[in-house]
Amino acid sequence: MSVKVDSRRRSKSSKKSSGGACFPASAKVQSKQHGTTEISNIAVGDHVLTKDGYAEVLFFAMRAPEAVAECLEITTPDNQLVLTESHAVFKECGTAVVTAKLNVGDSLMKAGIVTSIKKVQCTGLIAPVTATGSLIVNDVPTSDYGSLGQWVGHSMAHGMLSPVRGLKWAFPKMDMWHSHDETGKHPIMDWGQWLLNL
Repeated sequence: MSVKVDSRRRSKSSKKSSGGACFPASAKVQSKQHGTTEISNIAVGDHVLTKDGYAEVLFFAMRAPEAVAECLEITTPDNQLVLTESHAVFKECGTAVVTAKLNVGDSLMKAGIVTSIKKVQCTGLIAPVTATGSLIVNDVPTSDYGSLGQWVGHSMAHGMLSPVRGLKWAFPKMDMWHSHDETGKHPIMDWGQWLLNL
């Protein structure tokens, strides 16, 4: 995914995103702290609506609210969701699938039949990781685990992240939960990408 980072501290440059699965900054989520709000407004520690109820945001796998990227716009009869092609959604059967592998006619959990898929430019690359491993975005259940969730299954991917959840429980105030590199990627993502390359 090609990303152009635009900020006051850095000149515009075209970069290969290492962040992976993300939503644009304007995607809508539901949080206990803010009600219905743009995903860019939520923070570590907020509780957001997931497919399993409200859950804490543990960290952001990617947080680059000014980045510009190519996304996919997924439309169903009642919903429209914009996200990167490596982010995962749930099919009606509960299987996680990255949006790059979706087809018109597929049925999404709580969203219905996919009627169109098109490439669009989006602003912001934001990917919260919650305690349940999922997030409701624009009323559509999505998986936090991207390609890993499709590769090993959402439940197994969630199990693999249990050490991270334990660490967050034991050390909730560690600076690490707020750390990102110059592209906006969290250091834990290096571990996830290592797993995918095994």
